[in-house]
Amino acid sequence: MHWKMKRSIQFIMAHLPFGEHLNHIAQKAAGSFSPEAQLWSLVAQAGYLRALDERHPLEGATVVEIGPGWQGLGTLLLHLFGAAKIIAFDHQPHFRRRLFDSLVETAEASIEALSNASGIDRAALARRLGDFPDLDYRAPGDAAVTGLPDASIDLVYSYGVLEHIDRPDLEAIARETARILKPTGRAAHNIGLHDHFASAGLGNGVNFLRYSKRRWNFWNRNAILNHNRMRLPDYFELFADAGLCPVWSQRELRSENLEALRSLRIHSDFRHFGVEDLAASHLYIDLSSNGANETNLI
Repeated sequence: MHWKMKRSIQFIMAHLPFGEHLNHIAQKAAGSFSPEAQLWSLVAQAGYLRALDERHPLEGATVVEIGPGWQGLGTLLLHLFGAAKIIAFDHQPHFRRRLFDSLVETAEASIEALSNASGIDRAALARRLGDFPDLDYRAPGDAAVTGLPDASIDLVYSYGVLEHIDRPDLEAIARETARILKPTGRAAHNIGLHDHFASAGLGNGVNFLRYSKRRWNFWNRNAILNHNRMRLPDYFELFADAGLCPVWSQRELRSENLEALRSLRIHSDFRHFGVEDLAASHLYIDLSSNGANETNLI
């Protein structure tokens, strides 16, 4: 199967010297940073940030971004939405200025589509695309030990990152988030709960729930692909234990996941979860550190 081949290749790369760099080269060769792929990602994340901006305005915000990645896509969009300063933490120095510049070029060439997705007028986009963000890039960096003052941050942000971090580290990041957020601040996360091999021939996003912890960790707990397989209630429990209160959340349920669970044999580690908690493919959540009233929760 295609997904098993991809898993095996990533497993081998993860155990080679400079494996992450080799994986990056493979991603480039596969078109992951093509203008078409960049535009798709820009439009998708711009729509997410547009909704966040309506709930919690980003203009003038000081932001901690967790996991900006190779091209700084979230970094660029936070800047376009008016963030005043971005402090970005990554476990390795992945960020490449040439990829960022290429991303800016893609945005400039498709400014109408980006304006429609973001709700930002073209003049403001053009002006901000001409300026490099006020970026404090910390890599290797630890979002669990930021060194930032208490109650100094307006937004802690991640997009498709937390699912790749093991639970003990997530618990530490959540505690640090609660410490550095202003009373009016928010943490906002887009968390992928699905099997990330879903696009490689699986046909569903729940296949990884078949495997024991030992078997899954052998193949998939590495520097290139790590998925903690935490389910939606695990995240709510983790955030609550750290003193973070959900103030808004949504989940994504996909029909193919629900259908697959009718016949898929789930490992005993996951059988205590309800069907919808197993099937949920994304969790979108805003959190506060001051016990703000819950407004729209799943």
